[in-house]
Amino acid sequence: MSIRNSVSFLTATGEDRCSDRPSSETADLRNQEEICLQRVLNSVTFSRSPRLARLLSYVCSKRFAGETADLKEYTIAVELLGRPVDFQTKEDASIRVDMNRLRRQLEKYYRGEGKRDEMVISIPSGQYVPLFERKPVPPLEPAEAKTGSGSFLLPVPPIRRPRLSWLFLAAGLCLGAIVTVVLQRAPIDFFTLANTQPDSSPGVSLPRPSPLPAGPEVRILSGARALQYVDKFGATWSGDTYFAGGLGLTYPDAYGSLPQDDGLWRNVREGDFEYKIPLSPGVYELHLYFIEMVYGTENEGGGEGSREFCVFANNKHILAMFDIVSDAGGSRIPDMKVFTDILPASDGFLHLRFESKKSKAVVSRVEILPGIPGKMRPVRIACRAASYTDAKGVTWSGDQFFQGGRIAVRAAEGNQDPGLYASERYGHFRYTVPVAPGRYSVRLHFFEGYKSISNADMWHSGPRLFDVFCNGEALLRDFSIEKAAGGPSRALTRTFQNVKANAQGKLILDFVPIKNYACLNALEVVPEG
Repeated sequence: MSIRNSVSFLTATGEDRCSDRPSSETADLRNQEEICLQRVLNSVTFSRSPRLARLLSYVCSKRFAGETADLKEYTIAVELLGRPVDFQTKEDASIRVDMNRLRRQLEKYYRGEGKRDEMVISIPSGQYVPLFERKPVPPLEPAEAKTGSGSFLLPVPPIRRPRLSWLFLAAGLCLGAIVTVVLQRAPIDFFTLANTQPDSSPGVSLPRPSPLPAGPEVRILSGARALQYVDKFGATWSGDTYFAGGLGLTYPDAYGSLPQDDGLWRNVREGDFEYKIPLSPGVYELHLYFIEMVYGTENEGGGEGSREFCVFANNKHILAMFDIVSDAGGSRIPDMKVFTDILPASDGFLHLRFESKKSKAVVSRVEILPGIPGKMRPVRIACRAASYTDAKGVTWSGDQFFQGGRIAVRAAEGNQDPGLYASERYGHFRYTVPVAPGRYSVRLHFFEGYKSISNADMWHSGPRLFDVFCNGEALLRDFSIEKAAGGPSRALTRTFQNVKANAQGKLILDFVPIKNYACLNALEVVPEG
């Protein structure tokens, strides 16, 4: 169904009057609304106001989940902003002030970057439920018709880099032949056109997308006093609980900039302490989150070796003399450690003990998810602001673990799952994906949507070319999405097997431009074996 033929009708309470539509039509409308939200969240207007972007994402996620009855001033204050349960709306007008700011910010966006958006988001005065409505699109101005407008169009100046001489190239080819014989366990590359056939290669069985294991989930914001916190992907974290010992701390703004979703990183538990977390029988995967906000290069006496500690799970050593700065590669960089095959002890609890060695032990978050025996849960990331469920029912997290680059939103119609390819990260960027020790299949999803926009002047020097590296080893060289896919506007998947985590338990994927910008739409990391 064409985007131009669908309109969302909501009552003042947010009830969807389109509920009698066929399910496919409703799903199509929901996809259009999600793309509409992505455009707004990824705009320059909202990138400069992360607090308002998080508020908009929260109220829209409640609407998508059919939980509009929960969109009240008190609920927003407690769930989103971490206010205490005794929060009094009559005494604190901060939520009403933020909602008024959000309404003005939306109006500002649609006067500028979003003036040609076909669907608009609004929040009526005195209400908290967002409306998605169609609006007439103004004709292109002459300047716009030539160069385009909005955050979804990319300037693509050529980016130069030195090329190898023919002598070094010949030597490299000879060396490559030798390495091919010697290194029997190098990553293996397979590719497929995602809109024509599944991943396949003779004699090779590639892991297929499958739902994540179901079961109880535990998410704890260490040191946080709030009852709960909803992150930008819609996951709910409880305040600090099940602990004994240590001290809960909140980092002041003076400590420097925090990651964008700062509610996840502002609090810590510090000292010698233990968590005693009740668990049902089963196999779990444990995620521990850290960030070094005290001992950094900008603080006196900072750097590696300033803080070291040990962590035990049911009296088993899982981190020995752990140094956050060394593991993360610097201070103020989020770090996550993954542990598989976690079982409750005989008393039905998971006992996590943090023991200081040099300075005090510290942790930002504890997350426990249903596990897969002998391997890590697959990681699936879509380069978009919010989580996404694809046409096969597989859930992809929103964009995370990245550094550098920017998000662009495009139309990606004509593919099996246009919602997955409607947003991309472009530029010169990196993904640092935390994993458990082992070997993995890495699947990269691409869609060359930029050339499909009528702006051929940008492509006078040829299509984009870029390299992709994993932990310093080349996966793709001089890669052209358009050439590999057989043309623009076609989804393409490249799969690399037998990829090994580095010593810090990470897959570091670097996307390096050669001509124009590198880009990526989604990535998967699936354990092998």
